[in-house]
Amino acid sequence: MGEGSRAVSKTDALGRQVWDKAAYATLAAEKARTGEVAKQVPKEETEKARLRREKRERLNAKAPKERTFLEGRTERLKLETKLGTQRFVNAADDAAIGFHCATCECTLKDSAAYMDHLNGKRHNRLLGKSMRVERKDADQVKDRLKALKQKKLTSLTP
Repeated sequence: MGEGSRAVSKTDALGRQVWDKAAYATLAAEKARTGEVAKQVPKEETEKARLRREKRERLNAKAPKERTFLEGRTERLKLETKLGTQRFVNAADDAAIGFHCATCECTLKDSAAYMDHLNGKRHNRLLGKSMRVERKDADQVKDRLKALKQKKLTSLTP
């Protein structure tokens, strides 16, 4: 297949590409007739990609296979404890910058990103939680509302 038989794209009045479909159909037929297939050369894995893949495999191996329903937090996140504080940062220690999640082995720049991460699919999957919430029937909801109302009344009385 010579260089002259290559199909070329043209532009219309608005500057958009218009493809010569007949020329590309003849190219496809010629490739099918000669048995020419597109050869994909495998790219070599870069060092950064290899480290990323190994970390992903290590974390996936650590994640539990059986997942439970998503639950509310029982403890408070004390994000305000880091507010207005100064820390010395060691360049070799990535965990010292911002908010660090030991479960996922990642560091996030600010509290909003940290909260998004804690509520995210990847973090909860590593904790063994699915992103589904357990369904409750009407009686369970009524009991929960009654308990919350009772708790509110007892907290208001001195």
